[in-house]
Amino acid sequence: ISYSIWSRFGYNGLYRFYLIALFMVIIISSLHTLTFILIHKIISILWE
Repeated sequence: ISYSIWSRFGYNGLYRFYLIALFMVIIISSLHTLTFILIHKIISILWE
């Protein structure tokens, strides 16, 4: 699979694909953290 990606996009395309994947992981993890904080605050507000 990685060989076909390498031959199709080359080094630059593979680097871009890796960068996009890393960016997506950062976005998903930050959204997950924000959602967790938001849910925690809502629960603490409702618990009062």
